[in-house]
Amino acid sequence: GIQIAAEKNIVRRNVIGWASAAPYSNSGMALYAYSFAGVVQHARHNRIYNNVVYKSGRAALAMNQKDSAVNSHNKLVNNIFYFNRVGGPAEPYWPDANYYLTVETYHAFADNKWAGFPNGNAFISNVMLHADASGDHPGEDPFVFYDQESWGHSLAWVQARYPAFFQGNRSVNPRFRNADRRDFELASGSPAVDAGAHLARTRGGGSGTRTVPVDDARFFTDGYGVVPGDMVRIGGGPA
Repeated sequence: GIQIAAEKNIVRRNVIGWASAAPYSNSGMALYAYSFAGVVQHARHNRIYNNVVYKSGRAALAMNQKDSAVNSHNKLVNNIFYFNRVGGPAEPYWPDANYYLTVETYHAFADNKWAGFPNGNAFISNVMLHADASGDHPGEDPFVFYDQESWGHSLAWVQARYPAFFQGNRSVNPRFRNADRRDFELASGSPAVDAGAHLARTRGGGSGTRTVPVDDARFFTDGYGVVPGDMVRIGGGPA
């Protein structure tokens, strides 16, 4: 559906649905690091938030690290990954084909493997739930696959094991109003309403200033003269 093979980008407010192609099913979102035409394409320091990934054929999110490229220090916040892995047969030579979130580093150079999972990548307050025609499957195990250590585990296991990087993710039905008719507004009573995490926090108090230091400014942009800059709301004040 969408591939992110780049650094320091903001990917936000997209609806990525029905990603698949014959003869194999494809992933909804791919966060990839690899070399192409002699250019090393790292996937680092991206901020990915408020996206919906729905009914992709294969994994909701696939990550890799290949050659000398590095996949690290990305943050995925307040996204909804729901009702994916619905396509036909996955590519038979990928052992991660039947998981929801996959990480593959098999093709990384021997001196460029991950020192440890998840290599500085953070997953915060996302909705991640597998569902199919028979209903929702909270607690699915395995759910996350990490090929470098050859394990697959439930989301709850991963959150308990790596709390610094997996925080507040939930396996709940987001209750879209009518997703199959492309209406991804949240219905009244949805557990995702007002449930997102703050993107950043201020690093100090103050008043009468237009400069506000925060713990992570990569979520925001002034538009670079191409598009309007972001409006920022601090606490309950005006934007």
